[in-house]
Amino acid sequence: MRNSVISTGMLAALLSTALLLASCGGGNDQAVTAIPASVSIAAPRSVESATAVQFGSSAGALAGLKYQWDFGDGSSSNEAAPSHSYTRGGDFEVLLKVSNAAGESRETRTKLTITNLANVRGLECSGPENTGWCWQSPRPTGNAIATVYFVDASTGWRGGEAGDVFSTVDGGVTWQRQRSTAMGSIFRFKFLDRQTGWALSSLGEVLRTGDGGKSWAVSALPVAPVGQDASDIEATNAKAIYAKLDSKVFASSDGGVTWRSIAGQADVSPAGRVWTLQGNSLQVTDDGGLTFTSVLEFAGQTYGDTLLRVGETRAVVVRRGKWADSDPGTYTTIDGGKSWQKMVDGYFTPYGLQPAWVSADGRVFVAYAARQPEAESNWYRSEDAGQHWTYMGSGTDVGRYSATPAGTLLHHNARSGVYELSQDGWTWQAVRACTDGVMRYAEKTGLLVCQRSMDLRTQFYLSKDMGKNWQLIVDVDRSNHQDIDGQNWPRSLLDFSDAKHGFLIDASGNGRSTADGGATWQLKAAGLGRGSWLRLVGNRTAWMINAQGKLVKSIDGGETWIENDGATYIGEKNSPKVSYVALGFENEALGWYRRINPNGDYMFTQYGVTRDGGLSWERVSFPLPYYVASMRLGSKAWLALSDGAQELLVSTDNGKTWVVNRNPEEIRAPVFSDDATIWAVSSAGSRLLKSEDFGAHWSEVSLPATSRILTDVKFANAKVGWVVGDSGLILKTQDGGKTWQQQASGTKLMLTSICVVDTQTAWVMGREGVVLATGTGGD
Repeated sequence: MRNSVISTGMLAALLSTALLLASCGGGNDQAVTAIPASVSIAAPRSVESATAVQFGSSAGALAGLKYQWDFGDGSSSNEAAPSHSYTRGGDFEVLLKVSNAAGESRETRTKLTITNLANVRGLECSGPENTGWCWQSPRPTGNAIATVYFVDASTGWRGGEAGDVFSTVDGGVTWQRQRSTAMGSIFRFKFLDRQTGWALSSLGEVLRTGDGGKSWAVSALPVAPVGQDASDIEATNAKAIYAKLDSKVFASSDGGVTWRSIAGQADVSPAGRVWTLQGNSLQVTDDGGLTFTSVLEFAGQTYGDTLLRVGETRAVVVRRGKWADSDPGTYTTIDGGKSWQKMVDGYFTPYGLQPAWVSADGRVFVAYAARQPEAESNWYRSEDAGQHWTYMGSGTDVGRYSATPAGTLLHHNARSGVYELSQDGWTWQAVRACTDGVMRYAEKTGLLVCQRSMDLRTQFYLSKDMGKNWQLIVDVDRSNHQDIDGQNWPRSLLDFSDAKHGFLIDASGNGRSTADGGATWQLKAAGLGRGSWLRLVGNRTAWMINAQGKLVKSIDGGETWIENDGATYIGEKNSPKVSYVALGFENEALGWYRRINPNGDYMFTQYGVTRDGGLSWERVSFPLPYYVASMRLGSKAWLALSDGAQELLVSTDNGKTWVVNRNPEEIRAPVFSDDATIWAVSSAGSRLLKSEDFGAHWSEVSLPATSRILTDVKFANAKVGWVVGDSGLILKTQDGGKTWQQQASGTKLMLTSICVVDTQTAWVMGREGVVLATGTGGD
């Protein structure tokens, strides 16, 4: 029995030996799992918000390891392959720490972008596949339509502002967006067939496509345009292209890739012959301007010559003589310029007879002659190539003529309002026009297009039977977005509390809410009126200054609104006529207002701050004589911008005392990007300003070359921010304002303000009711 007894010393020795063996891998059935030398995270690069993201790693199949995940949004997990949903958009760094039983560990990281594409899915966007900036209002876009073009009865295109191109294959019943990188307004198309075509923009951009507009390439004309007088684009075949812009002609022999200018006043025939007046010489070229041949020479000085090309061999030149030896008159040729005939004119004036239209066969002329260059015109018609003329009347409103390369003449008598159409220049057919519209004949298709323009509304109609019946194919109405005072400023009030929840008071004064980032809106309260300030501080809580100038609050998502009773200071009595004029909230608890309180013959301006969501208010006093237009309540400092925008008042003790910093120029839209950095735009011009000492000193921030006026600046965090301005300007920084890149907005309208909730999700408001949204940070 004695041998079976183990002493305390022997037991300690045995336990020590067992532990030593276990640490060396002996005496233990479960060995320590080694961590791989390289561990990688398995996760998508980009995911839509509120979508479960499945995470994994290259070490996930190994037993005996521990996992610690940090998802970058304050959430974590210790599962080997966790699933996690992000509630907001942005760029997040995901950290995984893998460890084993021996205390060894290894870390790895990956970046994940959370988007809000659901906000803009199905909208017309400046980028492909719902990226860039997208039109939430109006829809499909708010850009004006400049032209409609059909290559046959079913296939056509329409062009508009900011490079808008849409196509139809069902005669205008439906339209699909075709993306172009053009910046100007598209106002001319030319297609050889359904696949091969070109377009011309107001900025001298030439778009070309070989696949029916599925893709467009853009090149630039050699000279920037200043207008669109007599502008057109002509294609004789897939290689020889001619563009007319500002009375200048440009030629391309490679399908529109490269261009060269043709000097003088020029015109192009359907087959590609170019007639050009250069000084006193009329010349022709058949090789796109590489070589020229003189066909007519003049002497003396004129008021200016006019060239009207008729066909390949026919041409008309009007010589408006200043002196008798300058050979004034109207000259025609039917043999390509080998011989010329001076037209007989019984009503001839020294300023020449100006043809307005010539038939394709050169027999019928419609022309006018002015007694003086500034006087009313006398209108004439000739049916024998200018040998004899019939007087039609006088005045600038006698009629309007347009013609196609096929030689069809469309005449509008402004006095009677009657349109007439002639296919041969001899017989005429009355055409019923769409009401108050301007018609034109659509190439060789036998189609008529009628355009009606009414303030901010544009309609296009199509007729396939010479005006007997009209079909509405385009209706762009921006008139209901016009402000009540006639200015094109947005009437709507809009704010978002996060990437999905927003509230809108529309142009009719109705309150609407969204829970899907503006994709759809639900009516919450009708007849709220035209309020002046709106702030959404939670998914259910909103503040507003209503149409009566009252401060009201909603805690049920905008369905009911109650006047805020806590705005009366202790010992004071509010006048029934008190009016609130400004409002702001940084969060659900912290907010401010500015109001006017009449007291007898005086109007007192008062300011209040709440720290408890409006349950109680504190008086805020500023050094006289400053009146404050707006405030920003930061975590380390409060800012107050004076009414004249020339003083920035700063408080670092929650409004007890204020320091006045005079600005070098008027500023607007001051905003914090972090606790100490303030940004603002100058109200005097295109300047972005930055201060890192609470407004004591300002520096101008370098921006891409632009002369556009800036209107607002906002930051999502210390690194990511945007600036907006007129002509559709949107600039973005991702490095705290060191560099800025321009983003395509898809509009040329003035953008007036921006609402930012995270680095991926923002809304831009602008004139004529424009609302642009992005779920990808505008990229």
